Amino acid sequence: YQGLIVEDITVSGVPDARVQKELLDLVPQKAGEALDRDRIRQSIQNLYATGRFADIRAEAERIPDGRIRLAFVTAPNYFVGEERVDGNPDRPTTAQLENATKLQLGELFTADKLDRALKGIKQLLEENGYYRVSVAEDVQKDAETQEIGFVFHIAPGPQAHVGEVRVTGSPGYSEARVQDVAHLRSGDSLSALRVSNALDRLRKKYQKKNHWLAQVTIASHTYRLAANAVDYVLD
Repeated sequence: YQGLIVEDITVSGVPDARVQKELLDLVPQKAGEALDRDRIRQSIQNLYATGRFADIRAEAERIPDGRIRLAFVTAPNYFVGEERVDGNPDRPTTAQLENATKLQLGELFTADKLDRALKGIKQLLEENGYYRVSVAEDVQKDAETQEIGFVFHIAPGPQAHVGEVRVTGSPGYSEARVQDVAHLRSGDSLSALRVSNALDRLRKKYQKKNHWLAQVTIASHTYRLAANAVDYVLD
């Protein structure tokens, strides 16, 4: 088709006539002129530079009078729009779950970012004892604005509880005393706040005894599915 006259040019996937005209103004290949491969290459580069498209290819079709119709066939980029969650328990809060997705309004969307969002939601819920959670996403695309919105539907399942609490290191107290100070006992409902408060109580206990360099950490935690419980080792 090199050298044949281009009858007309379109950019597919762009329903707005005004935007279509703005895009065609950017391409050096013009209707009424001979098809030129260098102009086609530059046209594709100019369209990519707008940031609107994930993929672009040029397709030409010969028409009866020996001319051709040219189409730039595109796959649009989508940008993160509104996100919502529903079905979640009181804690973590809706705002905490939305933050856990790490999705930023207006950023370029990719499938990897959706995977990351789902993992972030599940991780936060597990930290708060919801190990049997399931999360389903409802993705809504707006072709005109190129925005993609998300609704994350959460079925948290039963909340896990604290299982066995063991102590390692050099605590200077019995295991039972450590559990009493931490307020972390077998059978307690599990949440990230409960575990965080337990560590804070233990640190303050040592500081009151002038052990200012004392370190208190979670050495390990293990979820037991059958019991729906998490066992902790405090170091």
